[in-house]
Amino acid sequence: MLGLTLGACGRDTIRDSFGCPEHQVVCDGACTDVSANDAHCGACGTVCGGGEACRVGRCRPACEEPETLCGDGCVDTRSDADHCGRCGNECAPGARCRQGACSAMGCPTGLQRCGDACVDTTTDADHCGECFAECDAGMRCDNNTCRGGCGDRTECGGRCVDTETNRNHCGECGNRCGSGQVCEAGECAGCRNGLTLCAGECVDLLSSPDHCGACNTACTNAVCAQGVCGGCQGEGFAECDGECVDLRTDPLHCGACDTPCDGSCIAGACCSGMALVCDGECVDPSTSVDHCGGCFSACPPGMPCSDGACLDECLPGFAFCVDACVDLGSDPAHCGSCGLACGAGYQCVAGACDSVCPSPEQLCENACVDVRSDPEHCGACGEACEQGFTCRAGACTAPGDPCDFTGLPFPILLTGGISVADISVDDDCTLYVGMQDSDDFSGVVYSIDGSTGAATRIADFPERVRGLAYRSQDGLLYGTSLDRLVAVGPDGSDPRQLDDSVAGQFLNGMTIAPPNWQPGAGFFVVAQSSGHVVIYDPIVPTPSTFVSTQSFLSDVEFDGQQLYIASYDTFEILQVTPSGVVSTFATLPCNPDGLAVEPGSRLFASCGDPGDIYAIDLDTAEVSWLGQVSLSSGWAPTGLLWQPGVLLVVEERVGLNALFL
Repeated sequence: MLGLTLGACGRDTIRDSFGCPEHQVVCDGACTDVSANDAHCGACGTVCGGGEACRVGRCRPACEEPETLCGDGCVDTRSDADHCGRCGNECAPGARCRQGACSAMGCPTGLQRCGDACVDTTTDADHCGECFAECDAGMRCDNNTCRGGCGDRTECGGRCVDTETNRNHCGECGNRCGSGQVCEAGECAGCRNGLTLCAGECVDLLSSPDHCGACNTACTNAVCAQGVCGGCQGEGFAECDGECVDLRTDPLHCGACDTPCDGSCIAGACCSGMALVCDGECVDPSTSVDHCGGCFSACPPGMPCSDGACLDECLPGFAFCVDACVDLGSDPAHCGSCGLACGAGYQCVAGACDSVCPSPEQLCENACVDVRSDPEHCGACGEACEQGFTCRAGACTAPGDPCDFTGLPFPILLTGGISVADISVDDDCTLYVGMQDSDDFSGVVYSIDGSTGAATRIADFPERVRGLAYRSQDGLLYGTSLDRLVAVGPDGSDPRQLDDSVAGQFLNGMTIAPPNWQPGAGFFVVAQSSGHVVIYDPIVPTPSTFVSTQSFLSDVEFDGQQLYIASYDTFEILQVTPSGVVSTFATLPCNPDGLAVEPGSRLFASCGDPGDIYAIDLDTAEVSWLGQVSLSSGWAPTGLLWQPGVLLVVEERVGLNALFL
């Protein structure tokens, strides 16, 4: 540092640099951080040119939003497969970067999508030459053909690999190159894209907390930003005297900087003198009702602790009834006064007996009812709707009136699931969302109250749910669970499998054919990953093929008699007449994943990569970009539902959001 400073400034800066913070030197009479100063980058007087910025003492390109500097280049971490979500986070072979997360839905050149995975059909024994063409036991796939040996390649884990170039088997089976390294001539070579090899791993010195600015320079309870450790991170940590300390446990800084403790520092409180540490908490055994006289020696409910002993009296708010201290405000046997018990179906609230109906239900005629949806008690007890009307949001609504979801508390998060697939709505404006529940591909269906947005888990299936459609004729919710058709009641009752005669083909989008549509009004219309559109008769649910394409189909949607299909891998929206004639209606700049229609006006499409929403004019086929609806995870939108004034969007791993139009 000193030699660099002397040579760059051309004068004695050793004396001048005394008094400057660490890593800074005096340039033009002022302390300067030469690791991040554009006018003195790396040394005094070294000026970065236009479009450059000083990073870790070097002039590098100045990145503009939304790009990020990774190594020596600016990249978009939302879509760069080598820096997906953050610098150096490289997606696995066959995966793409979508909204900052690696996804295998789009396959690069040389790989083919088989189901939900991108595979090399030239070498994959489960998909040899084509999808799902498995080699016999003991055979391997070599150049699209099942063979008994590997030829000039090497067998590793039952597959034939080139150990000269394979990063997972470099030089020999099992020799995996470090993250970011390449395999060249059987040797793990240096790092790509501006990364640096540290401890056998390629890292970004600008952001690595273990190698910040240089190899083996770790940040302790701090973050690495542009190669410099800065700020104290983590709950309870703070900078005291230039050092990051834990205020919850440090006896010299207990609860605050420079606050010494002569005992133990527990949760930021000094535990000394007569205090005890009970279950990780500092307590005073002379007054603690949970640890009266010693750890875990609790007083009876409502009794105080004084001088380490439980007193034979009651705390304020409690009264002595029979032989115990009771809370007259909540005790159903002594509600408001001793001996005054609440009857069956009532509870004690603030010293008065009240009905036990869970919120938002009310007690009407000795029964708990939801006045938001009960037609006999709509909005209030005894307010009945006229015959044929339904109760929505506490108001009687005429048949056919549209649902109003504009007041829901978006976004609505659905916990526990990892892949939201589709959305539907019933006649009472209850929303339904199907999803994948966990990494074992099990499925789950949630209902969402159309008035409050409250979500309830109503049904489970052995495989994830990819399509949903509510059928008014029988009041059931139908869905596709991977390769089978399933049904469930709107309250989650009687979940059952209807048909699995298309095993091996994913059933993706699903809709109900409109009235008078032929060849099947009210039938289920389903898109397959194999490129077929199939029709299910709800009475005899055996599929029949309506049209066939050569594409991966992700969703289907009707506008009157006209059927539209999303072709994921060709970026196309296909149009199908009732007689089965297929034509290209529009082409998008991305992979269409979900469809919805505003009848007679617009067709909406969601794109998983990069998460955009598009509208297509039904008369002109003109495509227009509407924006992005992305929640905190940044995962892709997969399902759409149009309701007046709002486009509902379901997003992988997150839940339900909205685009108001």
